[in-house]
Amino acid sequence: MKNYYSIKCQFLAYSFMISLCLQNCTHSTSLQSIEDSQANTQQLILIGKTLVSKQGHKVSLIQEQRKLQASVIENLPQGFSRSYLAPVIVNPVLNLSLASVNNTEWQKSHTHIINDQVYITRLGLLGGGKRGEETKKIQYPLHEAVIKWDKNQIQQLLNSDIDINLKNEEGDTFLHLAIKQIKILLNKRLAELGIHIIDIENMDRTSLQYLSIEAIKKDYVQEVADLLLPLQEKLALDLNACNNKRKTPLHIASGQGHKELVKLLLQLGADTHKKNKDDNTPLHLAAAYGYPSIVKLLIKKGADINAKNTDDDTPLHLAAAYGYPSIVKLLIKKGADINAKNTDDDTPLHLAAVYGYPSIVKLLIKKGADINAKDKDDDTPLHLAAAYGYPSIVKLLIEKGADVNAKGEDGQSPLHLAAGRGHINVIELLLEKGANINIKEKGGGLPVHFAAVNGNLEVLKLLLQKGADINAKTKEGPSLLGFSAAFGHLEIVDFLLEKGAEIHDGYCTGIYEAAACGHLEIVKLLLKRGLDVNAKDKNGWTLLHWATQEGQVEMVGLLLARGADIHAQNIEGSSALHITSQGWHTEIVKLLLDKGADVNVKNKSGVVPLHAASEGGNIETIKLLLERVAEVNANEETGYTPLDCATQKGHTEVAKLLLEKGADIHVKDEVSQSALHWAVLKGRVGVVKLLLEQGADIQAKNIDGETSFHWACQKGHLEVAKLLIQNGADINAKDKYGKTPIDIARQKKYKALEEMLLGTIS
Repeated sequence: MKNYYSIKCQFLAYSFMISLCLQNCTHSTSLQSIEDSQANTQQLILIGKTLVSKQGHKVSLIQEQRKLQASVIENLPQGFSRSYLAPVIVNPVLNLSLASVNNTEWQKSHTHIINDQVYITRLGLLGGGKRGEETKKIQYPLHEAVIKWDKNQIQQLLNSDIDINLKNEEGDTFLHLAIKQIKILLNKRLAELGIHIIDIENMDRTSLQYLSIEAIKKDYVQEVADLLLPLQEKLALDLNACNNKRKTPLHIASGQGHKELVKLLLQLGADTHKKNKDDNTPLHLAAAYGYPSIVKLLIKKGADINAKNTDDDTPLHLAAAYGYPSIVKLLIKKGADINAKNTDDDTPLHLAAVYGYPSIVKLLIKKGADINAKDKDDDTPLHLAAAYGYPSIVKLLIEKGADVNAKGEDGQSPLHLAAGRGHINVIELLLEKGANINIKEKGGGLPVHFAAVNGNLEVLKLLLQKGADINAKTKEGPSLLGFSAAFGHLEIVDFLLEKGAEIHDGYCTGIYEAAACGHLEIVKLLLKRGLDVNAKDKNGWTLLHWATQEGQVEMVGLLLARGADIHAQNIEGSSALHITSQGWHTEIVKLLLDKGADVNVKNKSGVVPLHAASEGGNIETIKLLLERVAEVNANEETGYTPLDCATQKGHTEVAKLLLEKGADIHVKDEVSQSALHWAVLKGRVGVVKLLLEQGADIQAKNIDGETSFHWACQKGHLEVAKLLIQNGADINAKDKYGKTPIDIARQKKYKALEEMLLGTIS
């Protein structure tokens, strides 16, 4: 759920038509006045000590040469380089047109007014830079006056001709800022009294404290009203202006709890249906931030009580989620849809349950909320209350008819969720109310499995005490012991073993995963309690296989010390040495070889550890295997060599090492493909280059009469094709079907490759 707060929209006012005269500038720098007779001059306004245009911009006196011109009589101090500051005296009585003096070095320079200073910069000299660019990001004068809460200056500006709806960089008008500033001033005043604005809603309306606070608030609001009412009469004020977050002043006032400001804005005609960037209306914000009096005002003025934001939350969703029962009651009374669903298919009851508000849950049920409504995960409010551990809400829901054994999309019941998160009070309550202790989710998991996975011993004890099966398994095989071992819960493993849990439970992968994860103490305990160190899972993997695959050096050492069979093979005939050679675990490879592992052992497919290492690309492991006399040209059952493995995977350095150690570059597999065929097939440019340098036969053909060049065209490898041509590939070679490489490129529609080949022929 999103947090909806922040409001900026437009309201700015000013104008102050004054033309001016600059006199007696010090440091011999002056601006000369000329009669106001030129056609395209721009009138300026004096705001405090700052010159602004009628549009509200601080003025660069040379913004555009034809619109506003200035002459600078230069007599600057020695050493002046890029800029110079000089005081200027402004006479607000006279009109002034500023004209340039031609043929001076400063004709194109920029002059900015900052406070009471003339700022001259040479950024525009000789045409460089941007004419009239502002020296820094600024607020408009009216915005600045509001931020300072200078009421005299604000009034002066509002009485002028300036556009009151100008926006700052955040899109705020002066009215946005005024509302924010009132909040700051009010909070500061209340803080001095030790009060937070949200507390006001819960105060005794007849107390002296409440009445005093209301008086303070009304004083501030009256100040804003005094500013706005005259503007509204002029029809100049845009009450519904939106800032960059699409918030209107009414959004800001509603979300910040300014009841009096909300009342004022509504009286002036503010639109209650406007939505911000999250599609929240002012009513959404008032409901979310807990302002029932504002909710009443907005509803009275016709606010859409069932409006939805981008998450499809209604004001009732937000009031329920943020825990405001009085607002929930009010919204329902005024016709809010009690079973409305958001984008997650959550009803207000779901949200009250998940965030733990029993009074709101009770209220919603009383008013007719669907107690077994399901969200997009098919979870009911009871699922959520159980998952987040709210026993009072769980009890209330069940007593009002919630299905205690309802299943979510994944088949999990409220008891599964409570067990998984360790909410023992909720578990006891669910069991007391008839929850099925042996209910299964889609994977066959029981609530007790969830407790084991999450390592909650007390919950597990409770469930076993209530009749859960200590040896129950999921569809995939793991038992409680397996889950506990896999997740490293030593205390639970010890407890289960004490209670007689079966260690030899067939294909319990969890125990093997304990070895893979390096849970030394758990494996030691299991071995001590009778686990066979050479036990195999359903795929024939021993603890040693699992530990070597994950690079668990200490675990491998432990298992070997406890008598693990170093030659044990899985159902594919692979030993632990096969498994670890494919990874990056050279230290384990060395350990296994030192303990007597056969360096040239073959699995059922004829693969030796060097095949696995060459495919994996760990050059250090390959060096070690070769040092231990691994057969460099070993063939697996399809004739595939370690060099073929390396070339197909693109391991150039490995291929180079194998060739240096005697790998046969010309050997072919069962379909007569060489290492060059494989490298080209996979587009391995670096390996192709290496093989050609080492004398690979570029014209060699496979059983279909295809050269490596045919394969380059078959796969569209343009760079490889270029390399083969450069090294003498026969562009006209035909396969057994009579097709040349260019025929294949054309058939495959590799246009760039075809054009390259045609260019070669011509």
